[in-house]
Amino acid sequence: MNLRSGLIEISGAKVEGVPGSVAARGSYDVKTGAMDLQGTARFNRLADVAPVSGSAQGRWSVKQTSTTAPIRINADLEGRNVSSSNATLAEIAGSSPRVTLNGVVSNGRFAVESGTIIGAALR
Repeated sequence: MNLRSGLIEISGAKVEGVPGSVAARGSYDVKTGAMDLQGTARFNRLADVAPVSGSAQGRWSVKQTSTTAPIRINADLEGRNVSSSNATLAEIAGSSPRVTLNGVVSNGRFAVESGTIIGAALR
C-alpha cells in the first residue's frame, strides 16, 4: 500500500477450495473507493451454483470509480462436460457452452446489462 496516495496494488491473489478458485490482480484506492480488479475463476462443480453438472472457467473484471458509483461486472466463462437432468437445458447448453455477461450493481441490486450464451442450440 502506498500510504501517500492510499492506493493498494494487488499483483496477484488467489483463493482455492473444493468448489473452485479465483485469482485476482488490480488496484483499490482507499481514499475514493475506486477499484479496478480482474482475474480468472474456475468452478469445479457447476451443480453447486446451477441446475447443471460439469465445470467452467474464464475471466472476470470488476470496476468502480468511487464508493458512490455503481459496480461494473464483466465475465466470460466457458463450460466443460456440461450436462443437465433437464432435457431442454441440456439441449440448449450442450457440453461446452460459453457465457458472457456484463452487469452492474447499484443500490443493492444486480442487473444484467448485456450477455451472450453460445451453446449447442444457441449460436
